[in-house]
Amino acid sequence: DDWLNEYYDYLQATAGPAGAEERTAQQAIEQSDYRFLYMGPKGTKTGLHADVLRSYSWSINISGRKKWYLLPPRFTHLLYDTFGHNLAPSFFDVDEEMFPNIKLARKHLVEVHQGVDEVIFVPSGWHHTVENLEDTLSINHNWFNVCNINYSLELLQRERHEAEQAICDCRAMCKDEKEFEELVQRNVAANASMNYENFASLLIMVAETRVRVLKGKGAADNDNESLKQAYEAKMAVAVLHQLLERITSEKFRDKLLVVVENVKAHLPHVNFGM
Repeated sequence: DDWLNEYYDYLQATAGPAGAEERTAQQAIEQSDYRFLYMGPKGTKTGLHADVLRSYSWSINISGRKKWYLLPPRFTHLLYDTFGHNLAPSFFDVDEEMFPNIKLARKHLVEVHQGVDEVIFVPSGWHHTVENLEDTLSINHNWFNVCNINYSLELLQRERHEAEQAICDCRAMCKDEKEFEELVQRNVAANASMNYENFASLLIMVAETRVRVLKGKGAADNDNESLKQAYEAKMAVAVLHQLLERITSEKFRDKLLVVVENVKAHLPHVNFGM
């Protein structure tokens, strides 16, 4: 399952023809999905990063060869500077005084050479770099679902904390905490591609879609697919509950509460534990 691209497909479908004409270039970018074609000439590189919203990803080479270096998440702390704020730009050729633990990180790297017709899977939170050893064409796909949704939430929570710290001097210029939080969330969206409200919208889409599927199947159905749909709705609601306190828009928060209660009402056999 692919909640991430399902959401962007939903945004584009609900925009309609008129909405598509009115969208700005920035809105078009914000509603673009994470299934894409990648072309890179020999010698080009992708800097050190972990994939968007801690998504999973896969990449298949159509032509050319790539060299990957990947680091398991339990060693991520070794990639930061002495203050623990800035991520190293690469595993190699960096200022080792500024990034004193980078040498230790190199000991845990996984090196992969990817050839034509070979597929690589990158798990959530694995920082990596990619170098094109030849002119390369590949197909790439990022996604998350019920299996790694909590990693995505943790990333957004960390991004929010970092955004708040970065603009803390602006707090006094805001008329109240709500205005300051809106400013923080705008920065979160710029840095992480989503903020809390965007993420909640995605989860609402997941929960409501799963409930519609279950209603269409009928209450008597108890097959594996029905159990899966119910579990995904339950997990979406669980994460929505964690976002409630940080949603600044009262109107959106009220909508969120209505969705949660509707999902619970339509799934009386599910223990939401709330």
